[in-house]
Amino acid sequence: MAGISTADDKTESLDTLRGRWRYAHSRIKSDPHAAPYVPAFAAFGATWAATDQAEMAKEDAVTDAEAAAVTSDGGLDGLSRRVSGALFGGRKVDVTLPAAQPYFGGHAPSDFIRPQLGKQLIGMTAWPALLSKATQPALLALAPEAGVLVSAAEAASKGLIAASAERDLFHNGGERKSLFDAFNALCATAYGGLKAFVHSHPELGLPPGYAESFFQSGAAASQPRTLGAANALVARLEQKLGRAKAAQGELAGKEAEREAQGKAYEAALAGEAAAKKAEADARKATKAAAAEAKKTKPRK
Repeated sequence: MAGISTADDKTESLDTLRGRWRYAHSRIKSDPHAAPYVPAFAAFGATWAATDQAEMAKEDAVTDAEAAAVTSDGGLDGLSRRVSGALFGGRKVDVTLPAAQPYFGGHAPSDFIRPQLGKQLIGMTAWPALLSKATQPALLALAPEAGVLVSAAEAASKGLIAASAERDLFHNGGERKSLFDAFNALCATAYGGLKAFVHSHPELGLPPGYAESFFQSGAAASQPRTLGAANALVARLEQKLGRAKAAQGELAGKEAEREAQGKAYEAALAGEAAAKKAEADARKATKAAAAEAKKTKPRK
């Protein structure tokens, strides 16, 4: 708007907008000439708070959906390892085996489970049906669990997509933009009225820039100007940061646990294969030694 800075929803945060509002509200309350605009600016505070809560709720919904996706992904990973164990046993993993193709599609099990849901989930949607028709008892026994895990993963994936879409809609042209538009309209009305007041009352000798002085010149000037405002801003940011760190820690822990389980499983398979090879080599050596002993046994 001409004459004063416009709040931009694409580049400014809600906290920045609150700083703009707080400044204008305080300035308007301090000047009797601006009294007609006090109620509207006072009411905007509650509108801002409701939108801020809505924004946090959208972010929390995405965080919760991400956590659910990690949980479901872990269930699919565990199922993948059990199917791999049933297919390959203690033998070396051979992805070219015909029996493994329908499940892993030519990928090593450790690579197959690496994506979080996504391609892994797409590849596993057919598993419940495959397992229910398996002739190998160890695979057939996994069919009921596969149905539950795949269904849960599909729900988690859809939930994450929906939560992300809701958050994006909120940020891009939704309720958040409406708040910025409402604030800009509020400022435009007050600014226009104050400019008109200056022209209508030359006897007051109001200084140049009087109407402009009720509004911050830009987003950079929206930092708190009092200890109380600074404390409130820090409290809000710490609350948001705390939630983000908690979600980050939970997701990082689950990811590390998933990777550790995968490595432990592969190490166990390798150990089992090595033990069986050692056992086979020992039997071969024993047989060879027995044959040698038989050949060298003194004749009576």
